[in-house]
Amino acid sequence: LTQQQLASRVAVTQPTISKLETGQTQGMRFRTLCRLVGILQIGEEYRFPDGPPPATRRLPGSQDGAQPGPAAGRRASPRR
Repeated sequence: LTQQQLASRVAVTQPTISKLETGQTQGMRFRTLCRLVGILQIGEEYRFPDGPPPATRRLPGSQDGAQPGPAAGRRASPRR
């Protein structure tokens, strides 16, 4: 599979694929990453061989990267 063929299937440019291969890119859209993983049929053992990377952002109101959940003892009111 050439860079041009992969780029065409993922819907990006060939230079983008080249930058990915050489580590010169800073990020990509999640949708693009999903297409890339699907097309290359990357197995789970190769996605994060050392475990997932640490979170780089915190949700508003969270502490130490913990995601806020519903308050204990309170029930969510149904939408009307």
